[in-house]
Amino acid sequence: MDIMKKAFFAAGAWPSMGIFWGLILGAKSGAALAAVLALAYALGYTLVGVGAKRVTHPDFGVALFFAVGSALALSGSAYHLTFLFDRFTTFLYLSLFLTAFLPLVFGAEPFTSVFAKRTTPQAFWNTDPFKNINRLMTVVWSGLFAAAMLLTLIPGIWTQIVAPGVLLLTVGVPFTRTFPDAYLRSKGLGGRAQLQSNTAGENQPAVQSAAHSLPVETINDVREEDRAEQAQKLGPVKSVLVVFGSPRGEKGYTYKTLDRFLDGVRESGIEPEILFLHKYRIKPCVGCFSCWAKTPGTCIHQDDMPALREKMEKADLVVYAQPLYIFNVPGITKDFLDRMIPGLDPRLIERPDGSTRHPLRSPGVFGRRLLVFSVCGFPELEHFEPMLGMFRAMSRTTGNSIVGELLRPAAESMRFDNGRVPGYRSVMDAFYQAGKEVVANGYVSRTTEQAVSQPLFPDVGSFRDVANTFWKTWSAYEAEKKSGKSMPSLDDYLNRDAAMMFAGMASVYDPSTAGDLEGRFQFNINDGSGSSYYIEIKDQKCRFHEGKATDPLVTVNTPLDVWMSISEGGISGQEALTKGLYTVDGDLGALIKMGAAFSVSR
Repeated sequence: MDIMKKAFFAAGAWPSMGIFWGLILGAKSGAALAAVLALAYALGYTLVGVGAKRVTHPDFGVALFFAVGSALALSGSAYHLTFLFDRFTTFLYLSLFLTAFLPLVFGAEPFTSVFAKRTTPQAFWNTDPFKNINRLMTVVWSGLFAAAMLLTLIPGIWTQIVAPGVLLLTVGVPFTRTFPDAYLRSKGLGGRAQLQSNTAGENQPAVQSAAHSLPVETINDVREEDRAEQAQKLGPVKSVLVVFGSPRGEKGYTYKTLDRFLDGVRESGIEPEILFLHKYRIKPCVGCFSCWAKTPGTCIHQDDMPALREKMEKADLVVYAQPLYIFNVPGITKDFLDRMIPGLDPRLIERPDGSTRHPLRSPGVFGRRLLVFSVCGFPELEHFEPMLGMFRAMSRTTGNSIVGELLRPAAESMRFDNGRVPGYRSVMDAFYQAGKEVVANGYVSRTTEQAVSQPLFPDVGSFRDVANTFWKTWSAYEAEKKSGKSMPSLDDYLNRDAAMMFAGMASVYDPSTAGDLEGRFQFNINDGSGSSYYIEIKDQKCRFHEGKATDPLVTVNTPLDVWMSISEGGISGQEALTKGLYTVDGDLGALIKMGAAFSVSR
């Protein structure tokens, strides 16, 4: 029975074609009867398909075709012969074109979405990538149906029957198989295989580099299906409260990335409230237990916490946003969390797993659900593990589901948003997507979490070189300021520093475009500073060094401003060389090949 059911839905409304031509050619029936019976099957399937959520736009196209044919045949119009016989395939492809293209024009669901949903996790259906992929695919398929229709206008069995089918099979089918993965990779989201692995009940996300590996139960310890189920129970997100724990306030990278996330929330119609904890008076808990025994539910301290707790009780979604301090939250966030203890009852109760916890004094004292948002300077995700453990334990105690864990390692690199950091834009887009998802779906998908945490640099060793150069350069900057020298802003200083430029250049090296290129590339700055740097490509890795290289493959003598302009895309390297703006000794071909290996994917 199951096999017959699967075959029925797999065939869709297309058996009506067999009914029509079987009656015409086999039973020698009239066109009107054949068209009406074919229409009856197409409509019958469509009704069943709608109820089972298995109907597709091509099914509607087939039903539309036989509806028009039946109407013409029953009316006695002579045009029914043209429609059902002479131009059968022309009008069939016209019907398919209309049912594919017109819904797109009027903002309805793209026709490819129905097929995509059969192989894509439900958590992905309401995301922008899924919608964009299917809009583009529907446009392409509409074009293919239109092209097939035009082919059928040419007389002959090859052009009216064979050629259109070959077009759909050789162009449409390969396009459908390859385009979604290509689109997802272009947005830094991986392919569909990663999407499936993220939602198939595995605890660990697809890892993009060894630096991002984590113990199995560290990241994504709850299945996406469970998040979706919880989100359905809790209902739509109606309000967002951000508990912001960075002592730097709006000056740090926590806020820079958070603000992009909140752009997505605002775009979805919710104006979030941000509690900048460093602006409030929050005294540390002294462990006196007065809030449990002497004045139940009331703390001895007279500060801003009662008002903050009241906001928490009204919050539908609480976002804990903070940088990582010594593998956990900053002190102000910890003080805030400690001072939430009055919301707990001192009694000890047994959890379903047999462990012990305190019950809540009343439901919702910690909000209804929470999202963890954090950044750190280290390039690996594993550094977030202790902090995540705390929030997950808190989630189990309060009963509040964690609906997202947005973790951004190597956050110091987010300072350079001028095109030097590969993946910067896709990471910021992923933060925005997460904001939209949490409002639309009630949780953040694994795919988006992974995009937020994606490595910004191909090689961790090169990242360390950049980081160490950054701290050395910053220290030099502060020393010059102390000496009384007039200095630009730190960011301007960093952006004009030669060591930072060459270290950054080495960090974006892409071995996939370098082939078998190896060697040392020397850069001498000849504008008076006398500084020299070189990058070494070996074993598919690139490292930055200060000073002179031994036996360099290429030596470039250049003013700093010239190479800055080349690295920032202001002028091409070939054009600058032709104009004599810099000189090259050694293998010019290797230098050109090296340039291709340092293109930044933004």
